[in-house]
Amino acid sequence: MTKFSGMPPNGGSSVASAGHYSAVSNGSVTAPDKWYLLRTVEAARVPLGLKSTSLTLLRAMLSFMRADRVSPAKVDTHICFASNASLAERAHVSVQTVERHISRLVDLGLVERVCSGNGKRWARRDRKGRVVLASGLSVLPMVDRHQELSDIAEEYAVFAERLRTLRDRCALALAHVKNTMGLSKDDAFYQHAARLLRRAPCEDALNELLKTLSKKVVGKPEDNDPEAAKLMVPDTKVEGHKEPELNPSVSSTNTSDIHLDENTVKASFPTLCAEIRTATTQRECADRLEHIASCLGLTQIWPKLCAKGPAMSFLLLGYILERGDKVRNARRYALALVRDIENGSLNWRQLLSQTIHSPRSKFAA
Repeated sequence: MTKFSGMPPNGGSSVASAGHYSAVSNGSVTAPDKWYLLRTVEAARVPLGLKSTSLTLLRAMLSFMRADRVSPAKVDTHICFASNASLAERAHVSVQTVERHISRLVDLGLVERVCSGNGKRWARRDRKGRVVLASGLSVLPMVDRHQELSDIAEEYAVFAERLRTLRDRCALALAHVKNTMGLSKDDAFYQHAARLLRRAPCEDALNELLKTLSKKVVGKPEDNDPEAAKLMVPDTKVEGHKEPELNPSVSSTNTSDIHLDENTVKASFPTLCAEIRTATTQRECADRLEHIASCLGLTQIWPKLCAKGPAMSFLLLGYILERGDKVRNARRYALALVRDIENGSLNWRQLLSQTIHSPRSKFAA
């Protein structure tokens, strides 16, 4: 089963920022901001298996430490000597809960017990009131492991984004299968797929679901054929959204009566052409077009645009993208364009023109 490992890759990028550290004279880096350390742990909470109560407790511990920066040179900047009762009051939990989650933080290597023989937490101060000795819970392990935690958080963020995209593909594919095959919500397969999408996402389960949905649409696909790309277009005879004039590697598709000239397309939609120019496969091209539609706020109606065919959906997306700064509501503007295409007041040649079509003035600036 494919799972997120939680282990940072060698040489992986980090969410750390040097701006949150103060440099000493010898060029080394020390004294990180305690709240930045906390945010790093929060970003890695899922792969670490941390519950929200543990994070709340950790935040309460840091709040008892008066200094904002953690330094091993001063005990009161890295040791929390507040009692369990004080921590429980500030974190709004019971004393028993405090001890249980402290043990969890210690087991994960985020906090270290620096206590006297009797396990009590206390601080000794000099005549000026400065803490010179303390017994309690040290957060120095968070400093030592900061780079590791940053890498774990970064890797998980990439994994989570990939999983969200896969889940959205499954949801779109399920809706398409439901509409084209007439599945009801009482159908056993539909209920099974809906349950998978409601649960905590599992990459293997979602990949298997997407493969099954693809087979229901296109029959038995070849082993090396991208499953997801076939689900992006309602017409199963057409694969991909990219025009053959823009990429000779893409096989010619049925574009009805739309005949595009490469130079005209590039002149009309330079931004969109630049975004997909380096796409090498139909799936990669479809992914980029879908991502652009999502950035424009067209996620929900992108299947409706695709229903007009790959050529028309390409033209509509390019038309809206080039005029993004002049359109107030891209979603309603796109729906209005589709309406005008359906009633004949707008055609594909007008989309290639440089004149802004305003189906409803309140949708365009």
